[in-house]
Amino acid sequence: MKHQCKPSDKGQRAQSKAQQFFPRHGDGKRRLGFRRLLRWFGFLHDGSIRWRFVLLNLAGNFRYDRASCWALHGGGDQLSDENLPDLKAGLHTLLKHVDNNKNVFKKPVVVAMNRFVTDTQAEIDEVLNACKAAGATAVFTDVFLKGGEGGKELAKTVIAECDKPSKLHFAYDLNDNVCKKVEDIVKNVYGGEGADFSEEALEKIAVIEKAGIKGLPVIIAKTQYSLSDDAKKLARPTGFKIKVRDIIYKGGAGFIVAVAGEIMLMPGLSKTPSAEHIDIDENGNITGLS
Repeated sequence: MKHQCKPSDKGQRAQSKAQQFFPRHGDGKRRLGFRRLLRWFGFLHDGSIRWRFVLLNLAGNFRYDRASCWALHGGGDQLSDENLPDLKAGLHTLLKHVDNNKNVFKKPVVVAMNRFVTDTQAEIDEVLNACKAAGATAVFTDVFLKGGEGGKELAKTVIAECDKPSKLHFAYDLNDNVCKKVEDIVKNVYGGEGADFSEEALEKIAVIEKAGIKGLPVIIAKTQYSLSDDAKKLARPTGFKIKVRDIIYKGGAGFIVAVAGEIMLMPGLSKTPSAEHIDIDENGNITGLS
């Protein structure tokens, strides 16, 4: 049986979702609330998939991080003490994300940093200066201690950046074949040289393409700890290829998953949550935990 997937249908469903999140105003234009944008938004997947079909020009992108976390990407092993050499090395990971959003997706970028009591002024200055040199605005927030007041600077910065004119671009062409899309993501987003495909992955791609399934976006499922598919390659590795070991066609959702490296996929969940089978009797005995 030949399966046909129509991206235009996917686009119509996404536009309906857009009407829910971004209602039209009196002048006929859709404007989005920033809270809704941030809640609905995870850039690498949404920027490559969801925003293709809602037919709205995303205003901007922002990252939320902690300064000392980048020291871990530089080879550090703790967060409490100042470690500028490892922080500087690890910041190359953050700057790659900035570069992607500015030069691949062509959008303004705001880097939001959670301020921790252990952050030193030298660490804060290092992050601010590195982001500024890369063409992004970094803002440290104190919302944990000060509530909304501690996030005012971030809110004003996001609004200012979103007011700048820009047009969303993408990392690959939907009309290309599956292998080309994966290769383009690796080269344009991860900074690698391409991808190697297992025989099983190539066989599944052949089945998909033979069935006439075209024009679908691609997600790469890999470790979150590295730009590569090797969790031990920290900071901003180069010269690598990811190893695609499996291909999964998500026909209902309308995209293709390329599984790379050692990664455990989220298991399917039953219709009935296990919590419904957990109970406690009048004597305090709990049942249903296993």
